[in-house]
Amino acid sequence: MHLSDLQYLMHQLGPTMPEILTIIQHESDRWELAFDEEVTVEIGWQEKPPRTLLSCAIGEVPEDLCESVYVRLLIANSLPSERLSLRFALSFPDERVLLLGELVEDCASLDTLRADFASFAQCAVTMASFIAESATAVQGVSLEARPEDDMLPRLA
Repeated sequence: MHLSDLQYLMHQLGPTMPEILTIIQHESDRWELAFDEEVTVEIGWQEKPPRTLLSCAIGEVPEDLCESVYVRLLIANSLPSERLSLRFALSFPDERVLLLGELVEDCASLDTLRADFASFAQCAVTMASFIAESATAVQGVSLEARPEDDMLPRLA
């Protein structure tokens, strides 16, 4: 896939996804999708190697809980995801949790692109809820958490 393919598909995307409220193109290779679940996904094109990158801020973590939440995000980063390569990161100094994604397969069709964006947005909604709940739930939880401790939702 090339940038021109992605640009064409982005122009076709809006009318085919009613859950998208707005699509804003910032540059020839950057877009912002606002979904009706109050999720905003940033889409970017990277030329070398050619790929589509996705990012979304999904919550803020109080400074005193960053270490606990960070441990869980590291565990989540080790879990496999299907079509999307998903990773979590903490931004500093504002302690925002970011969901980062990369389309791992060629998304040269509108249906594929639509499914991938919807999956990413749904994961962002799920993880935003998890982060909000974790901000209070991890107080007093041991840092030696295991992946099976039910503190992590299943990723897309």
